[in-house]
Amino acid sequence: MVEALQHHVDQAIRRLIKDDETSRRDWNGIVLASLFLVGATWSGSEAIDGQWLLWPVTVFLVVFGTVGLSSDFPKAPRDERGRRLKPETVDTPL
Repeated sequence: MVEALQHHVDQAIRRLIKDDETSRRDWNGIVLASLFLVGATWSGSEAIDGQWLLWPVTVFLVVFGTVGLSSDFPKAPRDERGRRLKPETVDTPL
């Protein structure tokens, strides 16, 4: 009984260490999404001042900045280029 519990705890610790080593954030995507959101802030402030043609640009930048930030910021298993690995390619036992 004690050996089974110790084995389970050892497996859980190994899994946590492996997840910590393979999971990372995509910093290039985070910077790009943040730049989109800064551009959206600027274009939104200009659009409020009367340049109504900037509203579509503002919406575009907000959408892409938000989607990019929400997909790149969480830690996840990624390849060398920063793309998320699909769940079936990750070698983490459940």
